[in-house]
Amino acid sequence: MREERKHVRWWAWRARIPEAVRQRIGVATADLKRGYATVLTRWCPPVQVVADPFHVIHDANARLAAVRRLEPSEARQAIPRWPLVQGAERLTARQRTQLAAIQAPYPAWGALYRLTEDRRSLFESPTAAAAAQALSRWLLNAEACAHAAGRVGAGFLRRWRREILAHGAQPQGGTNGFLEGFHTKIKHLKRVRDGFRHRDRYRRKMLLGFLPPSRILHFLT
Repeated sequence: MREERKHVRWWAWRARIPEAVRQRIGVATADLKRGYATVLTRWCPPVQVVADPFHVIHDANARLAAVRRLEPSEARQAIPRWPLVQGAERLTARQRTQLAAIQAPYPAWGALYRLTEDRRSLFESPTAAAAAQALSRWLLNAEACAHAAGRVGAGFLRRWRREILAHGAQPQGGTNGFLEGFHTKIKHLKRVRDGFRHRDRYRRKMLLGFLPPSRILHFLT
């Protein structure tokens, strides 16, 4: 029932777009949910669905976080989170030391962490051929991983292979990260106010929340 309501909203959104504009839509960046890709290809042809890099990396972090919550609970040992989910280039010296200490008793975690970092490099290949080769190499490494989470991740990315490689074929790639940041800020502002009774007041508060500080001071004075 919930999926049917989503499809109805998609159809209503599509109906508001003029046919001439709709035919010019060639690329759509989507989350890693097959329902989104199906709707886009069915109702907005001809469109090339591109996997959002943010969600490709987020999936790897989520799988590693699930392993982190499960295994330390059995060993009764607290494992820090940030050294595992933070990009290697952004780790502090203390976090690098923590990461090395984690990998010693949990060697399979080290393999999962390297797979997560290698996912990032999938979107840095200079050509489409290099991206396809990098993804094939990643899938082989993931399927040979000592931890089951690596093999599960390999099956997941194999199902999204076409959409992941389509990202590199686009001149500027694409991600919904900036737009989803807007959604997160809107939800935060709504929670701060404990909701709004009037739709128009809610819309004005959200617009005000996205003004730069200098414009807010000008507006208030």
